[in-house]
Amino acid sequence: MTRSDGATGTRGRGLVGLSGRFIKGLIKARFAPAALSKAWNEFVQDAGKEAVHHRRRARLTLRLLIDFLRAALGCGLNGQGGAGEAAPLLEAMARRADAEKITSLLERCLEADFQIERNVQTGLVLEALVDAFAQRLGG
Repeated sequence: MTRSDGATGTRGRGLVGLSGRFIKGLIKARFAPAALSKAWNEFVQDAGKEAVHHRRRARLTLRLLIDFLRAALGCGLNGQGGAGEAAPLLEAMARRADAEKITSLLERCLEADFQIERNVQTGLVLEALVDAFAQRLGG
């Protein structure tokens, strides 16, 4: 059953499932930006026909990504791994990107959030964001 905020879904397609797949894709040495962008856009489009639902779902996933990047930044600066099952992902991201890169990615995520809030086409914003990640991380 799917809640109105898109937090759960069938076959691992919920918000948590997507964010986990997306983050695992980012920490790979060579990630596939086209595949990540397609999966993210499909997840957003599954929210319904109305653009307001697409924007809401896109912003939810962005918030999770921003939270992950903030935690990875803290992990990299403090030299301490995170707690729980996210610790290996945080440590991997901190190894992959230094503090400057993670800060740049955070800024780009916040810019994407602003664009979505201003009703820029969600699909284009997400594709541009994934492309920016690929450029900054060398994916």
